[in-house]
Amino acid sequence: MTFKRNHLSQSSISTLARCPRRFKYQYIEQRPGILTSRLVVGLAYHNTVAQALSYKMLGLPPMSDADIADAFSDFWNHEIKDKVIHDDDGVPQIEATAVDWGKDDPDSLMRSGAKLAQKYNRIYVPTLHPIAVEQEHTASIDGIPLPVMGRLDAELPDNHVIDHKFKKHQMGRAELERDLQSMFYALLKGTPLYMEFHQALEYRAFDLFPKDAGLIVAPVTRTTDDVEWVSRLIREYWRQIESEIFPPNPTSYLCSLEWCPYYINCKLEEN
Repeated sequence: MTFKRNHLSQSSISTLARCPRRFKYQYIEQRPGILTSRLVVGLAYHNTVAQALSYKMLGLPPMSDADIADAFSDFWNHEIKDKVIHDDDGVPQIEATAVDWGKDDPDSLMRSGAKLAQKYNRIYVPTLHPIAVEQEHTASIDGIPLPVMGRLDAELPDNHVIDHKFKKHQMGRAELERDLQSMFYALLKGTPLYMEFHQALEYRAFDLFPKDAGLIVAPVTRTTDDVEWVSRLIREYWRQIESEIFPPNPTSYLCSLEWCPYYINCKLEEN
């Protein structure tokens, strides 16, 4: 078995950190799996917000609530039809042969996602001045033959970066401080990096305006120390990739039908 891509990404490294077995299935064997409801709604939300920010950056008329709803519906239907997800480097991966909605009601989930995208477009997009949306960045790490690559959701002046999340629960401070994604982006873009996770909380989709209306900003600053630490970590993970040792991680909350597209495959192979 060999790693079949010509670069590393934040998603691939984070996947390896959370569950080496899933990394093997997804990035080495490139197996089809089951597309989960979380992937569908997360991608639809992410792409809709990116479109609204692109309009702002290009000086186009702002999107209306109806425009946002239509865009969300288009992205939603595209994901269900084609069953393709994108790594954070923008490379599409065939991830699924079916959609597993689990305990989610598709119509309710779609309405919640569209509603939160409309709120973001009304509350945040007018206040932001993006200089890049979905811009690709690459960097190199000593000792690793492949470059690392990623696409940042939105870049603002003075090395500010925004990443959009559709979540059930907001990130806590401890989770934020150990977050790999922000360290990885600091490696790609330089330090100090001022990162904001703009979180759309599903359970608050129909909260009334004003205030945050279910949109929570979680900021974190990354320094050269963070970049040095994550570079060492990536070198360790690269050695693991070369060793081809990929055990499962059943202790993770992500080891479930709801979050992992390979959960059934993994359980079947253990028996």
